[in-house]
Amino acid sequence: MNNGGVRTKCLYRALRVGWIIEIIELYNENDVWVNYWEKVNSKKKKRLYIHYQEEELDYLTVLEKKSEKRMQLITAYPVFFVSAKKDCEKDYQNYIKEIEKETK
Repeated sequence: MNNGGVRTKCLYRALRVGWIIEIIELYNENDVWVNYWEKVNSKKKKRLYIHYQEEELDYLTVLEKKSEKRMQLITAYPVFFVSAKKDCEKDYQNYIKEIEKETK
C-alpha cells in the first residue's frame, strides 16, 4: 500500500507467503538450487539477492543488511520473464567474478 509516497510495510507478509521463509532456509543450508549475490543499490544500501531456481520454480528474495545481525525483507517475487532470469544470471556471474578477484 502507498500513503502519499510512504510505503506501508506488512510485517507478516513473509509468514503468509510460505516460500519466502523456505528459500531463506535453503540459502542458510547452502542448497544447490540457490544462488545468491550481494549488490549495492542506487541508495548505497547493501542488499542480498537470493535466487531459487529448480525446474519451473523460479523465485527471487531480496534482503537488506540493517546491522551485523539483522536483515530486513525488501521484496520477494516469482521470476517470470526471460529477461529477468537473464538479469539474475548476469548479476550472479558478476558477483562470482568479483569474489574470485578478491581471493587472488
